[in-house]
Amino acid sequence: VPTRMKGVVEKCNFCAERLARVQQPKCVEDAEPGRIIFGAIDSPEIRDVIKSKFTIRRKQHLGTEPSVFYIA
Repeated sequence: VPTRMKGVVEKCNFCAERLARVQQPKCVEDAEPGRIIFGAIDSPEIRDVIKSKFTIRRKQHLGTEPSVFYIA
């Protein structure tokens, strides 16, 4: 990832370069097991977690259909 000048914020791309190599994003790899769950929304494992836990999708009211779920 190129270095950004101070004060520049960049949106997370879920480590696209790692996903292209069939690796988990770095944050998932470095987190304690089970702390961050990452996967395809149509995966049965991910679907089960979304159905069984309280989840929040940020700014859903804007109609953008966010696909990042925060689990409380």
